[in-house]
Amino acid sequence: MLALHDIISRDTDSLRRVQGIYLFSETEDNQEAVFTAAKDIRERGLDVPVCVVNDRPEDTAYKPCGFPGFIAWSRRLRDGYGIKAEPVDVIDAGRLNTFSEAQALIKFSKENNLGSWYVVAPQFHMPRAFIGAASVAIQECSPADIFACYGPDQNWEEVIVHSQGTTKGKRRDLVKGELERIKNYTKPGNLLLIREVLGYVSQRQEPQ
Repeated sequence: MLALHDIISRDTDSLRRVQGIYLFSETEDNQEAVFTAAKDIRERGLDVPVCVVNDRPEDTAYKPCGFPGFIAWSRRLRDGYGIKAEPVDVIDAGRLNTFSEAQALIKFSKENNLGSWYVVAPQFHMPRAFIGAASVAIQECSPADIFACYGPDQNWEEVIVHSQGTTKGKRRDLVKGELERIKNYTKPGNLLLIREVLGYVSQRQEPQ
C-alpha cells in the first residue's frame, strides 16, 4: 500500500496531459476538495472535459446515497469555479458507489475514445477510488491510462459524513474504514490485488 501512496502522490504532483478529468462523487462535507482539485488542474493549463456521474434521480430505481447529485454539482462547479461539468451516466441508478462509478467511467471512456484520465477524490478516499478505476480498466481490458489526483488538505479533525451518507467521524479516523473497505471489496474480486494495480501502473503510457 505504501508503494501505491507514493504513486498517487507523484501523479498528483506532476501534470499529466490526460484527455479527461473525472470527479468521484462525494458528500457535501468533502465535495470542495474535488472541485478545488479540478480548478487547480485547469489552472495549470489542462483544458479537458471535467466529468461527473449522472445519478439519474428521475429513474425509478434511484436510491439516495449521500451524493448531492449531478445537477447540484454542475451548478456549483459552474457558479463557483467556472467549470462546465459533463455527465457520465451511472449504469444502475439504484447502485451508485465508488466501484459502480469506476465502471461507468471506463464505459464512458470506451464510448468516447478517451484514453487517459485523472480520477479525483479527497485524500482519504483517493486510494480506493484509484484502485477501483484501475481494477475496472484491467477487468474490461480497457486501454485507458488512469492517473490519480487528490484534493487539497482538509481539516483532518473535522467530523464529517462519508460513504453513502451513513458513515460519520473525523476525517483522520475514516482512513481506517477506507482501508477496511479496500480489503473487504478485494475478497469478492471487485477490487484487484494491490500487486495487480501496481502492474497496471507500470504499463501506463505517458499522455502526450
